[in-house]
Amino acid sequence: MAEKKADISGLVKVFRMVQSSFGYFGRKYGLTISEMMILFDTFYQGKVTVTQLADSLGIPKSTVSRLVDHMVRLKYLDRIRPEDNRRIVQISVTDEFCANLEFLKDDLAFQQVLEKDLPRETGQKAIGKLMELVDILQADVPGKKVL
Repeated sequence: MAEKKADISGLVKVFRMVQSSFGYFGRKYGLTISEMMILFDTFYQGKVTVTQLADSLGIPKSTVSRLVDHMVRLKYLDRIRPEDNRRIVQISVTDEFCANLEFLKDDLAFQQVLEKDLPRETGQKAIGKLMELVDILQADVPGKKVL
């Protein structure tokens, strides 16, 4: 029983680390949790429609549309009309958003937020294990690049 309790404790620490990192990112860039979900889901999927985002995240389409408008104004998302079907509007992340993600790697305050709940060495091990999980999940979806 002690082993299961330790496993749950580890999951709680990882969850806190993720929660803290989302909170930091949201405060730093003025984003709500829903906006961050849209950004990271778009980053993950590549190009998506508002309908696909709404279905994927379980958020009403009108809410997604309003939040996408806000993030387009912030220059984190772009609207794209494919040449082969001009009726469709796809959403994708901008280079500016990707640069902000890259910036976090060197952001000392962000590192301190993460290390508050999980020491750096333990966090790096956890990230390694999560990447192994990503590899396993990618193998189940041919042609889909997760990270």
